[in-house]
Amino acid sequence: MTKKAAFLDVDGVISKGYWLGSLIDELVRLGLFDRTQYFKIKSCLAEYKSGELDYRTAAREITSLYAPGLKGQKFSEISKIAGAVFEKIKDEKYFPDTYDMIRLFKDLDFRVVLITGSPIEIIRLVGEDLGADVFALTCEVEDDIYTGRILLDTAYENIKKRCILNYAAINGIDLKSSAALGDSIGDVEMLRAVGIPVPSDPGGELADEAAANGWNIVSADNDRVGKLKEILTGGSIRQ
Repeated sequence: MTKKAAFLDVDGVISKGYWLGSLIDELVRLGLFDRTQYFKIKSCLAEYKSGELDYRTAAREITSLYAPGLKGQKFSEISKIAGAVFEKIKDEKYFPDTYDMIRLFKDLDFRVVLITGSPIEIIRLVGEDLGADVFALTCEVEDDIYTGRILLDTAYENIKKRCILNYAAINGIDLKSSAALGDSIGDVEMLRAVGIPVPSDPGGELADEAAANGWNIVSADNDRVGKLKEILTGGSIRQ
């Protein structure tokens, strides 16, 4: 039987808002994240929202500040706090249809893979909760201490695509039979890498890309699971 996977962005597709922001807000409150890096991240977010920074630039700058912000902290302690944050907010972060969407993919024999620029400390818990493999922002740790360096940053162009290609090669996944969901222009290479690209509530640049390529679009506010089922099973798509 053909092996296939569903590669999903997390922020904006699986959940609302940004997991990175939720985690570092708590770490700053506890005095476990460098405040200088924190305020730089907040500044980048503000500049992105105001249109001063484009998505790709803002994403790269924000993720590059995460590792220095954790330098010298204990991985075990940060992971414990991430677990508490996840349990506290997961129900309000997930979209109402998240569990049903994941169940649909699994019922149709898709292996679910999350690919995101949010940090592994909290995304691994999302993956465990949803029964998904994960690629996420990963910092270097030596002897339980963050070094301040990054090992994997999916915010950079083509990194999500490389993750998909490597995963497919290792697991024998047929990419032509596989699907991908993303909401921003940072997901476009991921969408192009599969046979079933599906933008979910796409932002401006990705919406333009979807229109140019004739991709089906779904929305978390408009029967996303039902429309995904039609797309994945080859049925006609309801507008």
